[in-house]
Amino acid sequence: MRSVLPLRAAALAAFAMQFAIADAILRRPALRAWLPSAVASAALWLVLSGLARRRPARVAVALAAAWLLVVQVLFFRYYHVFLDDDATAAARHMWPDARPVLLGVLPMVVTSAMVLGAVEYGCLALAPLVRRRHLAFAMAACVLCLALGPPLRDASPDVEALWSLRGLARAREAKAASSVEVAALPSKQARLPNVLFILDESVRASDYQPGDAPRTEELTRGRVDFTQARSVASYTAIAIASLLTSRPPIDPETQRDAEPDAFDLVRAVRSGEERPRVVYWSAQTDSLFEHHDVRAVADSFSTVEDLVGRRVEDIDDVVEAGVDVDRLLADEVEAKLPSVAKPFFVTLHLSGTHAPYFVDDADAPFRPYRHTVTWAGLPELHNAYRDAIRAQDRSVARMLRAFFAAVGGEPYVVFFTSDHGEAFGEHHAIHHGQSLFDEQVHVPMWVLAGNGALDDEQARALRAHAGESVTHLDFVPTLLDAYGVLDAFPMGAYRKRFAGRSLLRDGAPAAALPMTNCTDMFPCPVRTWGVLGPEREISAQPWDGGWVCVDLSGAVADDAQCAALRQASHAWFATLPNGTAN
Repeated sequence: MRSVLPLRAAALAAFAMQFAIADAILRRPALRAWLPSAVASAALWLVLSGLARRRPARVAVALAAAWLLVVQVLFFRYYHVFLDDDATAAARHMWPDARPVLLGVLPMVVTSAMVLGAVEYGCLALAPLVRRRHLAFAMAACVLCLALGPPLRDASPDVEALWSLRGLARAREAKAASSVEVAALPSKQARLPNVLFILDESVRASDYQPGDAPRTEELTRGRVDFTQARSVASYTAIAIASLLTSRPPIDPETQRDAEPDAFDLVRAVRSGEERPRVVYWSAQTDSLFEHHDVRAVADSFSTVEDLVGRRVEDIDDVVEAGVDVDRLLADEVEAKLPSVAKPFFVTLHLSGTHAPYFVDDADAPFRPYRHTVTWAGLPELHNAYRDAIRAQDRSVARMLRAFFAAVGGEPYVVFFTSDHGEAFGEHHAIHHGQSLFDEQVHVPMWVLAGNGALDDEQARALRAHAGESVTHLDFVPTLLDAYGVLDAFPMGAYRKRFAGRSLLRDGAPAAALPMTNCTDMFPCPVRTWGVLGPEREISAQPWDGGWVCVDLSGAVADDAQCAALRQASHAWFATLPNGTAN
């Protein structure tokens, strides 16, 4: 009998300590932070094992432990941190992003949890029962160590997972636009240009090179491509909020609410009594706009619900049903643009290149392709993404033809960019939102102007910036300069707050710009922020001991430019993502 006791004690210890051991192996925390978390976790599972005296209760406790461990290990493998309340809040925000990932890993999670659950049950069945008089001591030890240990979001993986449930209750909608009253902006242009703004989705610069969108290239000969264009976030809502306001993504919510966006400002443009008609037609849902104010600002507004004729909770459902939403948007443009009064400012928001990526099998040169997300299948997933860019190219070409036909001989400007990039295994990430490395923020961006929309000096300045570091923050100043209102007197207060510059004028890029995937309007699964300079970028995540500096090719660097960016970071970030002082 005595020879069995060590085995039974080992089974109980293995069951109680499994999350503390996983924490030590994966996260490798400092002993001072790990020890109270480990004691709290072990005490918690000792209590649960002591309460589970009958078989049904043991089965429930074993399955719960197995599920928590599998989910946390898998989440750590994907994000390099454990699931916490920011992650669950972000998942609620970004259900279209999270859903394909969850569906892809669900079979593996279920299978792994069932197998591990059998092992957990074996440990519980073999372990000695914790006496009832000891349960109170274990519970007291758990509460005391949780109180004295690190914050619950940095506790052991099991406690973090339970704490993460609060993220489901505190999630908030992201805001990307607002209606702010702007005084009339008199233009100095003899004729207001017609402007087309094509906002793409998840397209990274490395997969939008010459030849990747041939139909669009053919129609936009003479355009200026900005080869070093970057977003200041890798989440759509945050990126678009900055793109539309020329404000970095670190502003407090109250300040963002007071800032006019591109739609507000363009609607205020005047040439005599004439103003541009504001049009927003989208192949996405309107969930990006918390207050839905774009409907009030726009003269014409439509989303994917209007394109498919029904309510859409998740655009992935539409794509997975084989619907090419960008083609439907092209249909909308061809049918409705001829009747829009000129001059106009038309924003077309695409979505086919968002996961799960729409592919036209009849025109899919990159094979084999797949839509499910697995680490082993990343080359096939990347092929589906590249095929989606090709399918989208046909729709963009149709939109451009409709635009040129509507404009005729009048002046025009076309802007094109993507909200952020996409990762396919680089830096151990898939899709976007996990980091600020180049694959997730380096985006295509080009401008095409014609029929006298720009004067010779503006065209020269635009070309001069082609190889420089530019960002989404430059879009609004450049747009307003094309309308001839950037220097208008009522623009004075707004112009001072722009973080970007007009690309129609000479000028150097900003010495340092803050970047982040985390704002008070939009929680993120992984705390990530950084600073972008003309030739260097620094970024940090929870597992980094400090700022990681890279040049714009992605190579690790450590020079005076990196030091300058680290110094500049103090103005925006009091702490690093790991919780230490910056």
